[in-house]
Amino acid sequence: MQMTNKSASNKNILWLSEIKNNDIPIVGGKNASLGELYNNLAPLGVNVPNGFCITVEAYQEFVKNIQKELVSILNSYDLQNTDQLAVAGKRLRDLIIQTPFSSALTQDIQDNYHQLSQEFDKPNLSVAVRSSATAEDLPDASFAGQQSSYLHVRGESLVVKKVHECFASLFTDRAISYREEKKFNHFDIGLSVTVQKMVASDNRSAGVIFTLDPNSGNKNVILISGSYGLGEKVVAGEVEPDEFLVYKPSLKGNFKAIIGRSLGSKKTSLVYNSLTGLQEECDVTRINQNRFCIETQEVIALAKSAFLIEEHYSKMNGYYCPMDIEWAKDEDSGKLFVVQARPETVESLLDPNSITIFKMIQTNLVTIASSISASRSIGAGKVRILKDLSQMSQFEDGEVLVTESTSPDWVPVMKKASAIITAQGGRTCHAAIVSRELGKPAMVGCTNILEIVNTSQEVTVDCSKGTIAYLYDGICEFASKAIVLDTIPSICTKVFLNTAKPDEAFQVAKLPVNGVGLLRMEFIINNIGIHPMALINYKNLAQEAKEK
Repeated sequence: MQMTNKSASNKNILWLSEIKNNDIPIVGGKNASLGELYNNLAPLGVNVPNGFCITVEAYQEFVKNIQKELVSILNSYDLQNTDQLAVAGKRLRDLIIQTPFSSALTQDIQDNYHQLSQEFDKPNLSVAVRSSATAEDLPDASFAGQQSSYLHVRGESLVVKKVHECFASLFTDRAISYREEKKFNHFDIGLSVTVQKMVASDNRSAGVIFTLDPNSGNKNVILISGSYGLGEKVVAGEVEPDEFLVYKPSLKGNFKAIIGRSLGSKKTSLVYNSLTGLQEECDVTRINQNRFCIETQEVIALAKSAFLIEEHYSKMNGYYCPMDIEWAKDEDSGKLFVVQARPETVESLLDPNSITIFKMIQTNLVTIASSISASRSIGAGKVRILKDLSQMSQFEDGEVLVTESTSPDWVPVMKKASAIITAQGGRTCHAAIVSRELGKPAMVGCTNILEIVNTSQEVTVDCSKGTIAYLYDGICEFASKAIVLDTIPSICTKVFLNTAKPDEAFQVAKLPVNGVGLLRMEFIINNIGIHPMALINYKNLAQEAKEK
């Protein structure tokens, strides 16, 4: 059932059924995309939870009364200095929180919250309250995650409070820093807030989908990552998730399309405690750690939804538009929902006619560690271990950032780093996404990195070798070379590639060769852990072997 805002003026509230993708100036990038999904993809079977949006106009009406004070604070500090930025950000947020909403806006939020609760026949419906900026989720800039979102919000007074806090989050330190870097005027950007039925994945699973390979940009695959509980842990990189690689041509042909699975450790999950009203970290049982968080048919269902979303946005925009999607499995209904979709903003913007090749020159390399590669470059410097954000001021330009995981608050430090290493996370986590956007090498999910290295130790991070990243001792010699493909002269002789490492397949596929001349099967067998002849006797295999 689609709901419309009968009790509110259009300047304050719009429902998802009233919103299209070109309504970014009215409801921001995230909400415009949710409206597009709700109206055009839901009829095709893509589940999108219903909700309503507090408009950008409502935000602007609120903030105009204090804009002079906000400008004064912004002009009083050096926003390139992380310490001064922190002080300015807190003053800005405090001013917004301490300024009350108009009675009309408060009433509109409460009335529409009750209307949404009635739709699902649940008084005080549990909702997600999420920020959406007008410069967010754009094809050429990723402002994602810079504003606040709140989950499992119940009751009209708490919903109003969380909307207020979302307004203030337009001036988080990370958001201010990003706008400064991208040269966006702070007051040219507005904020909208979604109040949307909560998809309670606490005791189920959630994760992220890329409709291309985020490391190589390969367009023929869909990468799905997931873990137990709320999806925030996957996005933030605080857990090593399961990963599934789905081949699009097979998916379209209704053939077996999953070409890769990786079992993540998934040691903890994030769940909501209804007694305390807080999110809590819980240990995942060993049994659940050792099984995938979603079934094979659910992987295929998510991949099909992701493919439909990519096709729709590509057709709508008039160009190939790979997507970055968040999904969650609802505890009550058992259904899979898409809760966010935005254009991918790194690989899709690179010049397809140009490739940069990184290569280690030094040969006597001492490998300290290896883990998941989140980019394809090389960097070196002195290690700086940061255990939390309070240590940010210690970080110096060109150092290698080593930490447990990153969030959008870490971006000012990540910009200064020559390379990034996290103990947790997968290829779709925050550290991985931001490192690719910044063009920096990053290795994630390096579980024991904090015990392996020490601050001031010189290291080299090598992400040039496909899906596996390597950490070498010392500052090692390496080189990079940019190649413009259409400048390579054509020759009569066909050039074929000899390959021995399956991890490099997607990267070397971009090279201007005529095919593969030699494939080292023994390396592939060693990599997948099971002999290809097992396919002939598949029906008689143990379930564990089948899942490989």
